[in-house]
Amino acid sequence: MCRQRVSDILLVTEDEIKAAVSALYSRGLVVEPAGSAAFAAFMFDKIPDVEGKTVTVILTGSNVSPGELLQIV
Repeated sequence: MCRQRVSDILLVTEDEIKAAVSALYSRGLVVEPAGSAAFAAFMFDKIPDVEGKTVTVILTGSNVSPGELLQIV
């Protein structure tokens, strides 16, 4: 099924995910690391051909403890 529907896979590093979580938190959003991976890809220009386009990134999950969030932020 994936071969039929997935055209590309983007990879982000743990540091990029942490930076995305921090950026979102600084704007008042608590998003768990896995839920911010798509934003990390966008934030670090890993999504091709977006200039001049409207881009929607879905943020999911707030399942991160205050302690984990402190370590990231």
